[in-house]
Amino acid sequence: MFSFLFILFFLVVIINISNNLVLWWSVFLILTLLFLIIIKKDFSFKRIVGYFLIQEVCGLLFLIITYDFFQLFLVFIKTGVSPFHFWIFSVLNDCVGFNLLWFLTFQKIPYLLTIIYLFVLVFIFVLFLGILFCFIQIFIIKNFKNIIIINSTDSFSCVLLSLVFTFF
Repeated sequence: MFSFLFILFFLVVIINISNNLVLWWSVFLILTLLFLIIIKKDFSFKRIVGYFLIQEVCGLLFLIITYDFFQLFLVFIKTGVSPFHFWIFSVLNDCVGFNLLWFLTFQKIPYLLTIIYLFVLVFIFVLFLGILFCFIQIFIIKNFKNIIIINSTDSFSCVLLSLVFTFF
């Protein structure tokens, strides 16, 4: 576990010292592959392929589209920020224990610096709408694991809002 955290810290340092899009994309790819290595024994092949496709299609579009608004939108989809967390439930249904903890916490840390760099103030409304969407969704969902996933998504949106209000 220590080696995974060391790799994560190294990736955060790389993102922090550079604003090169190719370098960011390579960090995103390494993070995706690291998570796939962690979950390969516990997940079904269908869920692994689904996760990989979502992450890499968004990553490829992140490289191709150079407008900050769309890049931020794609990073929101990659991290599962509410209301763009539609894919998380289909991927994390088999996830338990450390794998769930890794995805809901450590996997999102390197994206924070990228989101702060690319943030457009129009997305404050989207974050507020996403938090409201999560509050409504908590009352509808009955599965405990899905409630934890929604709570983590809502908490990450609140962290993003607090960072935005701090830096802007």
